[in-house]
Amino acid sequence: MGSLVRNQRDLRLFWWCAGDHHIVDSNDISFFLAAQGAIKQVYEYGSWYLLEPIMCVEVTAPQDFQGSVLSSLSKRHGVIVSTDASEGWFTVVAEVPLNSMFGYSTELRSLTQGKGEFSMEYSRYSPALPEVQQQLLNEYRAEQEAAVAAAGGKKKR
Repeated sequence: MGSLVRNQRDLRLFWWCAGDHHIVDSNDISFFLAAQGAIKQVYEYGSWYLLEPIMCVEVTAPQDFQGSVLSSLSKRHGVIVSTDASEGWFTVVAEVPLNSMFGYSTELRSLTQGKGEFSMEYSRYSPALPEVQQQLLNEYRAEQEAAVAAAGGKKKR
């Protein structure tokens, strides 16, 4: 959320594509200041969104529970990547936001009468859902307002 909540920003690459050099008016500081101004404009007018970690989740359980397991992954905003079944068991691979996976172990045991198991590993980062981002922004703003109130109306930086 970088610019949204004043956290660390990740600017991976900056390309200076064009620019004229004049022997009298151009120097290192001129190009540095121009680049600094361009980056400032990006932060002010750019589109910002929160990235969240996406986990690759593999669930194995008896086939009798396949529907309820798939439903539980969908409720957690999971995207089913593949399913496989053999000898009375099934395996499903899904990509699920990490924040949605808290408490899944207990839910899976409950759904499968203790017979299901899962593993997960980091897959990638992906933009958070708009409602998740809005919730986090609201929480951040509430914390900032509380900090200002606690400091006696002085803005905390």
